[in-house]
Amino acid sequence: MAKQVLVVDDNEMITFLWKLVLENGNYVVSQVNDGASALEMLAANRYDCLIVDYHMDDMDGLALTEKIRAMPGYRPVPIIMIIAERDQELSESARIAGINALMTKPVHPDSLLDIIGRLCPLSV
Repeated sequence: MAKQVLVVDDNEMITFLWKLVLENGNYVVSQVNDGASALEMLAANRYDCLIVDYHMDDMDGLALTEKIRAMPGYRPVPIIMIIAERDQELSESARIAGINALMTKPVHPDSLLDIIGRLCPLSV
């Protein structure tokens, strides 16, 4: 069965790009452009992996992750966070919040497919 991925980024062009990349990698992708919409989608659907941007208008990726980790059934779901630049303090905060992987922009499509393939393999 195909793995369900939710992409959360306030840049619509980025969510569209990741949707294309992931669908070409045989994932089923939903996309939203803010944290509040992500929480609504997560409450109504079941996802196998999440990709969230750190910088968003309504809440950052860490705050969103903390809310997701508090939702029933989402504690073990892999979350990949996209960040603008690597920062030791942010990396530690991400680990504490429950982020499984950090990727620094610009993210190469093959790198994203590699990480999501390791965290959320299609053949499980």
